[in-house]
Amino acid sequence: MARAGGHAHERSTAELVLRRMWFDALVYTSPAPRFLVESVGAEQVTLGTDYPFDMGVDDPVQKVEDALSDPVDRSAVCCGNAIALFGKRLTDRLDAVGPA
Repeated sequence: MARAGGHAHERSTAELVLRRMWFDALVYTSPAPRFLVESVGAEQVTLGTDYPFDMGVDDPVQKVEDALSDPVDRSAVCCGNAIALFGKRLTDRLDAVGPA
């Protein structure tokens, strides 16, 4: 028999582990990014791409915009979280490439 309250500790440990992980928002159905954001939080999800491979998603930003109704979540997933994850390396690269 399992001890009382054991699952509460396991759940909190799992939640802590999830908060240390990043997730790719490149999925192929609209409900999937919503489920991902609802499950782990928008702050742990960042935009992904299959570039340079042709895997069928031409506009990953549009996929996120279609799936997420909250503009704060959309901005975080499409841009802000990548900056938080990669920091100066990303912003330096963006500066070197110049405007799109």
